[in-house]
Amino acid sequence: MIRDLKQSVFLAALAVSAVLFLCPKAYAARTIVICHGEFKTKAEVRGTDSQFWCDQHPYTVFEHCGNDNGVNGANPKESVNKLCGGNGFVDEFPAEGGSGHPGNHCGYSWFSITCTD
Repeated sequence: MIRDLKQSVFLAALAVSAVLFLCPKAYAARTIVICHGEFKTKAEVRGTDSQFWCDQHPYTVFEHCGNDNGVNGANPKESVNKLCGGNGFVDEFPAEGGSGHPGNHCGYSWFSITCTD
């Protein structure tokens, strides 16, 4: 019985080692939730007619758009190129909890990407 248990543990460890050897990037993935919009916080919105800002939904990276850097909508594939060096993919558009909203220069979008570097 103990011999069978030792053999099972050895085979499981061997299988995990094989997976990590054959797929080394499988454990290096990181997910980023992005908000693309003009205003990050409600405080920045004061004095405007905006009803939206990025802090209305959770995110980890803020992508600003406005007159200073071009008035464009979200481009998740470009975000993968910039933040992941092209090594990644778009997970969810829109991200859970956030959806696209019109407003200000480029609207507001929340989406997630995964970097596989």
